[in-house]
Amino acid sequence: MQPIFPINEDTVKPYIGRNLYAITHEEIEAFGRLSRVEGGVLYFNEDPAPAAAATSQKSKRKTTTAKSLKAKRNHYGQFLQSAAGNFAAETGNAFALEMAQIAYLFSDDN
Repeated sequence: MQPIFPINEDTVKPYIGRNLYAITHEEIEAFGRLSRVEGGVLYFNEDPAPAAAATSQKSKRKTTTAKSLKAKRNHYGQFLQSAAGNFAAETGNAFALEMAQIAYLFSDDN
């Protein structure tokens, strides 16, 4: 395990697509594949399939993309606000963590 420090967007973005292990200040452990880093939030285990499906037709793409982006914003907004301490929540396989709540972050370098 390789520690990632300091925990900010610049130091974490190079690890997109890799497995990370996080421990929050509340001592909650999380492990997953980093999908993206955006607005101080780490998103894990997101399914890349919706983006690929949205590129089939130009007019359909605009509609699908707008709907899927709105759904994703609502989806992540709900679970970021729901969990104790407002740090993260799991929905199926995907989850998100706010950087401010992460005490330790490690990369699973083999």
